[in-house]
Amino acid sequence: MKFRGGLLVALATALVAALVAAPPATAKVYKPIIWAIDGPVPGGTPFKITVDTLGAEGTTLAIQVKSQNTWRTVHRQPGPKYAGMDNITITAPNFTGTLSIRATLSRGKKRVATSVTRTVEVFSDGLTPQKPYPAQIPGQAGRWFKADGHELLMGPTLIGEEAWRVVSADTLVTRPKSGWSIVLGVVNYKAKDSSGIWPDVSFEYLAADGNTYRPGNELSEGGYCRYSLDLSFKTGKPDNDLYQVAPGDYPQFYPCAVVPDGAVAGGVWKVSVLSTSLPATQYAQAAQTPNPELPVGLTPLNPYRVGQHFPIRFVYGDYELSFSPTITGPSAWQVYAAGAGRKPVAGWSAVVANVTIRNTTGNDAAPFLSVFDPNYVGNDGIRYPDDGVSKGGYCGWIPSDLYARSLPAGATMVFTVCSVVPDDAISGGVWQTGPINPFISPSSVYVQGAS
Repeated sequence: MKFRGGLLVALATALVAALVAAPPATAKVYKPIIWAIDGPVPGGTPFKITVDTLGAEGTTLAIQVKSQNTWRTVHRQPGPKYAGMDNITITAPNFTGTLSIRATLSRGKKRVATSVTRTVEVFSDGLTPQKPYPAQIPGQAGRWFKADGHELLMGPTLIGEEAWRVVSADTLVTRPKSGWSIVLGVVNYKAKDSSGIWPDVSFEYLAADGNTYRPGNELSEGGYCRYSLDLSFKTGKPDNDLYQVAPGDYPQFYPCAVVPDGAVAGGVWKVSVLSTSLPATQYAQAAQTPNPELPVGLTPLNPYRVGQHFPIRFVYGDYELSFSPTITGPSAWQVYAAGAGRKPVAGWSAVVANVTIRNTTGNDAAPFLSVFDPNYVGNDGIRYPDDGVSKGGYCGWIPSDLYARSLPAGATMVFTVCSVVPDDAISGGVWQTGPINPFISPSSVYVQGAS
């Protein structure tokens, strides 16, 4: 009896311990919740989902995906004892379309809870040069893609003289040598934070000859163009723009490269991230289009129009400017007949415009107009400053004492700007204000010149 009694006691003790250690099979299990999916995602690459199991001790948590009407399990782990969120990494299948995702909880072979199904878009383009992301151009929708957390959308690509006109007014740029061309991309982006995308992402041009080309430098064989980041800041609404880059906005930048003429056609943009995030390299289409849409006033190809008012924000105040029609030839020089200047030589002419400036700051401020320093950029892409050393001639400001002049709040004044330009470079040129000026943002603004 003692043996029997001891055995019964031992069995009872073990049964109680087992009941305490394991939850009853009938314990309530709540549906898991998929809170977030990091998408859209490229096929064949890892991505994260966030799952809340609300506590599911004694179960198995599985992540299932459905593509082509078939569910399959891609991840398993023990269900957690307590409520909490898990970041789970799975790999997207290699296909283009909608991927359905759900989380399940099971005990043994019995499924006891299933989450609401979530979806994410999966794409296969952009991962090879043969199938780049499509660019956003008239008649074709582009695709936003992620690079190190930033979102990018490739716009049109400018090639040759068109690209040269955009970058030429930069004093650090050199015209490509014979047999080479500038290739200039337009990229919209949403930065992941206020620091912008530099230096997280790098753009190169993968040309038809299999080589990659970058902006180069002063010693490059073909020439040099600046990699222009945050050139336009915001686009399309200059009256409302504060010219500040902020997360979630759609600023632009202009990657460029100097490429041999014979290798330009058929090339693509190669986008690399300078971190360990995946994918490390992606490709975007280099698509040309007639009359590409560029931010108004911020490139020579889309200048502000005569009479159009636009803002200039300066370290000492905010101003509004507008230009009158540009006059050229003998009538332009008559403006300077009684003033300082050096008459243009044969083949060169003065170009003159009146500029109206209004102080919109709300308090008296010195406009420091010589810092705005308008120059004329000819149709040849060359900048012709009024610096007194031009071989063609020289004409200065009217009046000449603008640097120290104060402008009361709300007041307006008119001044005259002038440059001496080769005759064949005048038509189609633009005025450029504030070149490479660290105090004004944007650093350069372009206004319609002589027609």
